Amino acid sequence: MASIGWYFIIFGAGSGLMSLFDYEFTLLGWIGTWGEGIAWLIRGAFILVGMGLVSREQKKQAEQAQAQARAAHQVTPQGPIS
Repeated sequence: MASIGWYFIIFGAGSGLMSLFDYEFTLLGWIGTWGEGIAWLIRGAFILVGMGLVSREQKKQAEQAQAQARAAHQVTPQGPIS
């Protein structure tokens, strides 16, 4: 999911930069048909959705790493010493 998020961020930010020079990604050429304001809104949405996906995946990986660390450091109970 994180890689999809990065694609959203790249396409949103790249589309914004390219639109300043009157260019557009072929894949996102449709956003200009609704006007400049809506196009910027869609670009911003692409960036925000991408950031959300990347953040969610990083949080998930951090939780998995913590769970693995807890499992590795877990102390096994020992019986009484006789």
